[in-house]
Amino acid sequence: MTPVAVYVVVGIGATSTASVSDCLAVLDDVVPTSFTIGALSTLASKEIQMLPVAASLGVTLHLWSAEELAAVTVTEPSVRTQAATGTPSVAEAAALRAAGGRLVLAKTSARGVTVAAALL
Repeated sequence: MTPVAVYVVVGIGATSTASVSDCLAVLDDVVPTSFTIGALSTLASKEIQMLPVAASLGVTLHLWSAEELAAVTVTEPSVRTQAATGTPSVAEAAALRAAGGRLVLAKTSARGVTVAAALL
C-alpha cells in the first residue's frame, strides 16, 4: 500500500540574523519526511527574509499582520515574541491561520528559527 502524503503549512519565524540556510536546515531537521510542505506562513514583516526560503522549497508564502496572528489561540504563547513582534506567536499562529486545521508539529526552535506545522 502506498503511504498517503500529509500536506502541511509550516509556520516559520526567525531572528533577523537567521539565514536562508539556517531556515532550510531547521526545516530539514524538524519537519518529518512523511509531511509534504504545501506552503510557508509567517509574519508580514518577515517577507523579505522568508521569500527566498519559500522559493527554495517551491511553495507559496502566506503573510499575516501581528494583529491577525495575535487573534489565533496557541498552546505556547511567548512573552519574548510578543515584545519583539507584537504577537505572542509567529510559527504556531501562522501555521494555524493559513491552514485552518490543527497543529501536527508543535513549535520547535533551533539556529534562531522557529517552526510549527498544521494540516492543510
